[in-house]
Amino acid sequence: MDGNTPEKEHRLTFQEMAQELEKYRQILETASDGFVTVNANHEIVYLNRAAERIFGFKRQEVLGSDLDVLLPPEYVGRHRRYVERYARTGRPHIHGQRIEVEAVRRDGTRFPASLGFSAAEVGSGMLFTARIRDLSEQRGLAEKVRQSQRLAMLGRMVAMVGHEIRTPLVLIGGFASQVLKDPGLSPKSRHKLSVVLEEVARLEALLDELRDFSSPNTYQWREVDLTEVVERVAELIRPSLQEQGIALEIESPGDLPMVLADADRLSQVFINLISNAAQASSPGSRVVVRLELRPGDGIICRVIDQGKGISPEDLRHVMEPFYTTRDRGTGLGLPVALRIVEEHGGTLKLTSQLDQGTTAEVFLPLPRASAQPPASPEA
Repeated sequence: MDGNTPEKEHRLTFQEMAQELEKYRQILETASDGFVTVNANHEIVYLNRAAERIFGFKRQEVLGSDLDVLLPPEYVGRHRRYVERYARTGRPHIHGQRIEVEAVRRDGTRFPASLGFSAAEVGSGMLFTARIRDLSEQRGLAEKVRQSQRLAMLGRMVAMVGHEIRTPLVLIGGFASQVLKDPGLSPKSRHKLSVVLEEVARLEALLDELRDFSSPNTYQWREVDLTEVVERVAELIRPSLQEQGIALEIESPGDLPMVLADADRLSQVFINLISNAAQASSPGSRVVVRLELRPGDGIICRVIDQGKGISPEDLRHVMEPFYTTRDRGTGLGLPVALRIVEEHGGTLKLTSQLDQGTTAEVFLPLPRASAQPPASPEA
């Protein structure tokens, strides 16, 4: 009897179909875009690995859950109505199109996403699949390009205007200092000249901050002991804090690995962060600089104060250039610090609660064996 029976042919065809299905499953599992499928009841029935990574959920945590767990509050209900309308009428609304929306990760952070939708009838029901592409990195790179362009233009303006302003400032300051030495000055005139000198010094400091912010940084890369950098900064700044009645404490395990960095640039960062912490603090309080190792990853340095804290609205903007909560602040200290930390491959973030204090957290990565120093920005 011929072994190639219709039943065997059917079995072979079924095996081939199973292999094809497995192949497509593997394609979805290894895709860089996320795929999320829901049924007509808006329940999640599939989540690929990229979607797990994008949203921060494990598959087993959300299978069977409503899709709303992956959507910001303002989108809740909107997608459900789309699914119900399609299931009822068979007419697509955004089927086959790509749209840009905000999605939400497990930790509540939002991110820009590109979505494409498709629908398929499987058995007796409908399945709806969204293809998700996280646009955070793309948007971040575009913003960095725009920021670089703005900084280049600002740098040229600062160089030109700074030269024109600094010369008369030096003259004003010099003449004021000479006149202030006159023993015949009245106390009122002496006070006025002192104010002039203070304002000249403030304007010169502003020009220096503008230059630091707008000019490309150059770095002297070497292996650096971060504890030594922080302790050196503490020696410089502790006397000033003691005059204000504020204690400065350094907490470090003492055996931290070296980081690849420019010690002087990092000193600039910590001087700024500790000064900000002191300005927010009251006499009798303390500022703590705490260093710790994140194993296999990098070093975290937290500058913690017990001050008045920062409001949620201000906290959203404090890293923006020229945004300041102080009457005489320039709003450039934190942006400069952020730029230096990011050019070291690290991160800088603030957390704060009103009347409880603020924590500035600097993360610096450990150098890999094959790592090269980060490239200094182009002039």
